[in-house]
Amino acid sequence: MMIIESNAKCIATFKKGVTSLIKEAHKLSITTEEHVVILVYSPSGNPYFYDSSYNFNTIDTFLNQNLENIVVDLDDVKAYTVH
Repeated sequence: MMIIESNAKCIATFKKGVTSLIKEAHKLSITTEEHVVILVYSPSGNPYFYDSSYNFNTIDTFLNQNLENIVVDLDDVKAYTVH
């Protein structure tokens, strides 16, 4: 495992990982016929989300709740690693 120190490489690796994660979530939702929701924050703090129902009600409900208890430590995300 190595730590990606370049910000550009970190972002590119993150985007590839998110794309793969969303593809797998989509396959899982089709295979199991279940509702799958993913919410991931990028190293820069931008949210990426997937909702297999395509109506985004679950995401809206989550985002409109009181989010004071949710803490995103961007320092932990900056050192994105590759296996």
